[in-house]
Amino acid sequence: MSNKVIDYSKVNIFYPVIGYTGMVHSDYMMSTINLILLARQKGIKFSMRSIWFESLISRARNSSVAFMLAKDYTHLLFVDTDIVFNAYDVLKLIDADEEVTVGVYGKKYWSHQKMQSMASTGQLPDNWRYLATDFSTELSQEKILEAHKGKSPIETSYAATGFMLIKRSCVEKIIEKKPEIKYTNDIDGYMDAGDNFYDIFQCKVNPETKKYESEDYGFCKLWISLGGSINIIPDISLGHRGFNTYNGNLKLQANYYNP
Repeated sequence: MSNKVIDYSKVNIFYPVIGYTGMVHSDYMMSTINLILLARQKGIKFSMRSIWFESLISRARNSSVAFMLAKDYTHLLFVDTDIVFNAYDVLKLIDADEEVTVGVYGKKYWSHQKMQSMASTGQLPDNWRYLATDFSTELSQEKILEAHKGKSPIETSYAATGFMLIKRSCVEKIIEKKPEIKYTNDIDGYMDAGDNFYDIFQCKVNPETKKYESEDYGFCKLWISLGGSINIIPDISLGHRGFNTYNGNLKLQANYYNP
C-alpha cells in the first residue's frame, strides 16, 4: 500500500453505470448512493453516466474509456451493477495509488471443496458465506500467502473488471504504445465522447489455451504486456448478487485456510 497521502480534491472519478435496458440491482444502487455522498464529503469530484442501450459489454467499457479521455477525469471506476460494496472500499482503491487496482468478489456459486473443508471441522463458522466462494481472479498459493501475511496490494495476472479503478495514466500509456487499437465510433449514444475510442477491452481467443476470453482478460493481459500490473486490495469485502448474495473477502479466506 502506498504511504503517499492522497489529496482527494485532485481526484476526479468517471463512474459509468452499465446496465442493459436500464436494469441494476437495488443493493448496487444503494451502494452507489452512499459512494456519491462519501465522495462529496471527501471533496472527490464524481461524475456518473448511464449506458443503458449497449448490449456489448466490451464496447461499453471501451466507450467508458472514451468518455474519461474526453474530459479531465483522473480515474475511471468500474463497478458491475450486481455488486454490493462499501463506499469506503473505493477509498482503499484510491489510496493504493496504483494505476490499476481492484477488489475481488465471489463467483456466483458455493465452492464444494471449501464447503467440505469447513464441514470437516464439525461446525460451519458463522461467517461461512465469506469463506465458501471462489474469486474473480487468478492467484497462486504464494500470492494467497502474501494476503495471509498482510501484504496489500498484491499483484495478480488477472482480475475481473467488476470492481476496478483505472488511472488515466494507464490508459494514456496503452494508447501511446498501441496506437493501432484506435477505432472509429459509429454509435449515436457515444458521439459526445469525441475521437477517443480504443479497443482496450478486447475479447479474443487465447493463443496458448485456445479458450475464448472475456474483455477482463483482454485488458489485464494487454496492460501487463506493456509493463503494467493488476493490484488487489485483499481486505475489501464485496457481495455478488444472484440467487444469493455471494460474499467474499480474500484476506479472510487466506487467514482461514492458511492458519
